[in-house]
Amino acid sequence: MNADWNTLLTAWSLRPIPILFVICAAWLHYRGRKSGYHFETPPRPGLFRFSMIIFTLVMLSPIHFLATHFFFLRVAQHILLISVFTSSFMNTDPFLVMYAGLPKSIQPWVDKFTDWLYPILKSYFTKGACWFVFIMSVWLWYDYTLVDASMTRPWLRNLEQGVMLFGAMLHWWHVAAATPKIHPRLPSFAHMGYTLAGAGPLKIPGLFFLFSITSLYSFPVATFLGWELEPLTSQRIGGIIIWMVGGTVYTINSARYFSKWLDGETEKPPRPLSDWDNDDVFRAPHLDDA
Repeated sequence: MNADWNTLLTAWSLRPIPILFVICAAWLHYRGRKSGYHFETPPRPGLFRFSMIIFTLVMLSPIHFLATHFFFLRVAQHILLISVFTSSFMNTDPFLVMYAGLPKSIQPWVDKFTDWLYPILKSYFTKGACWFVFIMSVWLWYDYTLVDASMTRPWLRNLEQGVMLFGAMLHWWHVAAATPKIHPRLPSFAHMGYTLAGAGPLKIPGLFFLFSITSLYSFPVATFLGWELEPLTSQRIGGIIIWMVGGTVYTINSARYFSKWLDGETEKPPRPLSDWDNDDVFRAPHLDDA
């Protein structure tokens, strides 16, 4: 495989399901913003457009085609899908906005479906359960048997991306506190920790990729922009991508929640001087008993 500039510019894929998702999501989101519905948080159309661009790059651009020949591009595709796209998409509270964009005749059917779905989500899709599903959905698809099999089976790659996206959506649903809001939100400081918890386990496969002395997968020797890449070299670059880029989105989001926690602390009224500047506070315990 020789990936030159012509390949990078022309190897786009016409995959009907991703194309249909982008068209329907963009149409419903636009209608929802224009519907006059009162949203608790602004729809953030700029961030939504950014998420659609990232999704298009992940699913339709040459990244998808070349990910079967270069392991580091497969890792980059995963990071863009489960971190960059999912975080930006879920932080726009997309399902509520798209619900508002549905035709009025369809909304009652959606209401009936959600009446059935919400108890299941509340009982079984807790924060801990969704975090576990997310981590397992990522680790599963770095199994060497599945990776090698998916290189020649397009349906398996579609399943891989669907499972990863489902797990990431569940995790970021809690991180972004998106609709449906059926679980109590953690305090800002604890929420920061929950957000960071999504990044740590992702770096574990990166350690194996970065420090392994043999290639774990059967990727071929291929040339990328004139640079011949051995499978082991491509694997180590993938490990670098995970460690340098994989946790960035989680760190940015957790910093936002940390900032909210600091704001909450500074807004608290100051304690009266008499509460802490007195003899009882500074007296050593049991001193009077001595």
